[in-house]
Amino acid sequence: MGQIIVNGGTPIQNYYPGVTVNGTAVQQVVVNGTTIWTRYPYPVGTTVFTYGWSNGSNINNFISSFYAMYPLAFASAPFYTQGSGNPDSRIQFTLFSGFIVSSYTQSQNGTQNMSGGTTGGTYTIYVGSTVSGLSGTNITIPGSGNGGSSFVVTYQGN
Repeated sequence: MGQIIVNGGTPIQNYYPGVTVNGTAVQQVVVNGTTIWTRYPYPVGTTVFTYGWSNGSNINNFISSFYAMYPLAFASAPFYTQGSGNPDSRIQFTLFSGFIVSSYTQSQNGTQNMSGGTTGGTYTIYVGSTVSGLSGTNITIPGSGNGGSSFVVTYQGN
C-alpha cells in the first residue's frame, strides 16, 4: 500500500510520534473494518538501547532507569527474582512483541546475534561476584560466565 496523506500533503509516518488529530496520536487507520495502518513505536530496525554490566557490579540501574526511559519496549516492569542489585542478584524482564534482544555478548562465552528471531520474550539478567549473564528467549550461547555482559534491544516491527 502507498502512503496515507493528511493535511494537504503530510504523509503519516509509520512510527512514533506519527500524526495527531485534535491533540491525540493516531494509533490505527481502519477503512471498512480493515486496519490499513498501525503506528509503530520506532522505525523498524532502530536500536532502542544497549545495557552492559560486569561481575560484581550493581544492576539496579536497569530497573530504576531503563524501564522509565524505554517504556514502549517493556511488556511489564522489570523486577528482582533474587537479591536487590548487588552481586547474587537476578532481574527478570519481558519485552513487547516487535522488540528483540538482537545481540548478547558475554566476555567468556562470546557473542550471539539474534536479529530475525522471535520478538518479545522473557529474559533474566544476573550478576555474581565473578560472573554475569543473560538467559531467555533466543539465547543459545551459555548465558553466564566470568567477566562482563551486554545486550542490545532492537525494534523489529509488529
